[in-house]
Order: sequence, then C-alpha cells, then structure tokens
Amino acid sequence: MNLRKFAFIGIIILSVTYSALAFNPGSEPDGFRGIKWGTDITTLRDMEYLWTADSGVKVYKRKGDVLKIGGANVANIQYEFWKGKFFRVYITTDGLKNWHDLKEACFDKFGEAYNPNNYKESYYWGLGKITRMSIGYDEVKGRGHLFIDSKEISNEVKTFEEKARQKPKAVEGF
Repeated sequence: MNLRKFAFIGIIILSVTYSALAFNPGSEPDGFRGIKWGTDITTLRDMEYLWTADSGVKVYKRKGDVLKIGGANVANIQYEFWKGKFFRVYITTDGLKNWHDLKEACFDKFGEAYNPNNYKESYYWGLGKITRMSIGYDEVKGRGHLFIDSKEISNEVKTFEEKARQKPKAVEGF
C-alpha cells in the first residue's frame, strides 16, 4: 500500500514538472516577430549588425523594433545568427517591474514555466519540439533577460563550441 501511494505521488510530481516545462498547446514559437528560425540574414533588410562572438554567432538589432512586450518596456532586443541563419533572440529589461511585466506576458502566452531553484527568479520552457526559452532576473544588476532559441540550430552552435574547446592549444612561452 505504501509503495502504491509513493508511486502515485511520484507520478503527480513528474506530471506537474513535465507540464511546467512544456508550452501551452499551440503557443510554441517558431521564431520571433515574424522571423522564423533558420531565416537567412540576407533576406532581412532591416537588421543592423552589432558584433560577432568568438563562436561565430553574429548579433544584430532590428531597425525600428518596438521595445515593448506586454506591459514591459524592454531595454534591448538582439537577434542572433549562426552561419547566416536566425536562431536566437535575447531580450533584456531594466528594473524589477519591467521584468515582472515581461515574465507575466510570457506566462500568459506560453504557460507556466519550470523554476529549478525557488531562491532564484529563473524559469525554463524546455520541452518544445523546436524552441527552448528561459527567463531570469539578476537582482544584483537589476536586469532581466529572456532567451528564445531554435533547439536545432542552438545544438549545432553548442557542438561547434565543444569541438573548438577540444582543439590543441598553441605552445606557450614565446
């Protein structure tokens, strides 16, 4: 009897955790603001180049982008491209109120997210078929962030970065 009760409680916990990692039905994004994952940068005329990361990821901003999501005024929206293909958007907010408004907009649209640490404002939607999302707040900096990315292309970037770290280093001491 105790084993059945324990198994039942375990199933409930797993169900709640699973549902918190998933998007609301039909809400999983396939990009951001009309730009689908994998869109080639050469087809987007309103992008302004900002910089290139060590991994080769190129970062852009969109000319005329509305810096508002739900009730949140966002500080910055950056569009990231790998080998010319759109794969991630990085959004930041300044101040706790704007971050709470952004979090509320995300929860309203995509559903409740998983928070692995009750002592930290950090949430994940990880069970989408094509998209992964995370939102968090840094209390020290007073800044929030939202990442929305293509699982497929993000995994390619991760594989590339892992291989780059395994390359032998040049001889030191010159």
